[in-house]
Amino acid sequence: MNLTHLETLRLDSNHLTATDPALLNWLNRKQSGWVTSQTPCSEGETCLVYALHDGGRNNSQLLTINPDNGFEVNALGDIHTGYDIEGMDIHPQTEELYVSSGDDPADGLAHGYLYKANKNNGTLTPVCSTGLGEVSAMSFHPQTYQLWVWADGEGLFTIDINQIDNGVCEKTEILSYPAKVEGLAWDNDGQVLYGSEGTALYRYFSNTGIVEKACDNFPSEVEALDMLADDSLLFALHQASDTSIHSFDIETCAVKNSVPLPVETPYTDIEGMSWNCPIR
Repeated sequence: MNLTHLETLRLDSNHLTATDPALLNWLNRKQSGWVTSQTPCSEGETCLVYALHDGGRNNSQLLTINPDNGFEVNALGDIHTGYDIEGMDIHPQTEELYVSSGDDPADGLAHGYLYKANKNNGTLTPVCSTGLGEVSAMSFHPQTYQLWVWADGEGLFTIDINQIDNGVCEKTEILSYPAKVEGLAWDNDGQVLYGSEGTALYRYFSNTGIVEKACDNFPSEVEALDMLADDSLLFALHQASDTSIHSFDIETCAVKNSVPLPVETPYTDIEGMSWNCPIR
């Protein structure tokens, strides 16, 4: 309340409450109606981390990790045989879970398709085709809620999930580049988009469109990538003997070994991950 030069305040889609009259008056002056924009948070609500395992050629298993129960790992629903699900992220406003398919689905299933995944039982509901050959990674912008995806061999695109024509969602090319980027993650401020390719970690600056290498010693074959609240990157490896989920310090370009990470899992090929829970 002592931020005398504060001009704009947005508190939408949080779990905030207030009782102090002076604070309430100040908040109402800065953002009228902020109370109605809050997402209710029931007492004892469980916050789950969602991830995606690739079994065999194209069989996909959703799974959950519970930070409040010793990071217990459980399968979420049945295996999606032949779907070749590659990307995963949670919409920052609606909290709906989205996944995307790659270029190796079984006959009769679409390449580069978006689905909503039921967070209770893992069932998939078709959303739209991206018109891209493979959506290998995806990340929602934390402020605009726009979906950013990487199509292998094609580049970086934004997808409008609200503009669908004959089953195809509207896409916009941001960057044409024939690389195989397996993981995407926006930073918490929505200024920098990180992408992993081989042992390189790249960053795309949204205000300038500049791409630069952030680290050249990133763990090889990272396919699952997400940003934690402390601005470190969460990652998991492709078909490795190391089945843990780790975090990575971007500033020092080093894998972190701080509690509670790494998280042990029985899965050898985690393709996607969305961690929107506070670190316990």
